[in-house]
Amino acid sequence: MDPRPAPPFRPLFALWLLAAGVLLLAGCATPVGVRSLDRADTNRRLTENVLANESLSAPTQQLLNRAGLTELQRQDPAAAIKALRAGVPLAGTADRLFALAELSFLHAGQGGGRPQYLAAALYAYAYLFPGTDAGLPSPFDPRLTTAVLLYNQGLAYGLAGAAPNSVE
Repeated sequence: MDPRPAPPFRPLFALWLLAAGVLLLAGCATPVGVRSLDRADTNRRLTENVLANESLSAPTQQLLNRAGLTELQRQDPAAAIKALRAGVPLAGTADRLFALAELSFLHAGQGGGRPQYLAAALYAYAYLFPGTDAGLPSPFDPRLTTAVLLYNQGLAYGLAGAAPNSVE
């Protein structure tokens, strides 16, 4: 009995099998990673807002990111506010109003002045009282408390006079 040579397709099949295995393993690598945070850091990140530490809240950052306005907001806050005011098709009215209130307050603190504080108060008021019961913010939404504070502080800073304890 003479040994028969291996059919030529076996090495080719093995090569295809190896390539498929490599592709399968490469496809299993996750592009997203997860890392754990301690409770204090998690709470700080979830409650960040323009009033606490002059950084935007997570919902506002997400809205800017979805609308492609993150870089514009860093370079030219007034232009980002104008673009957001013009409308973002990806966002609901309440989300936009809250983001506008926060962005206006931040811009006021960075040199936008009293008009921006008053704009922040107006946007916060529009968020808090949308005109229909269906659009009222949920009492469990953390943005509700922030919007109340943005309204109060926006009015206070926007109407403050040059002299201490005076109103203009």
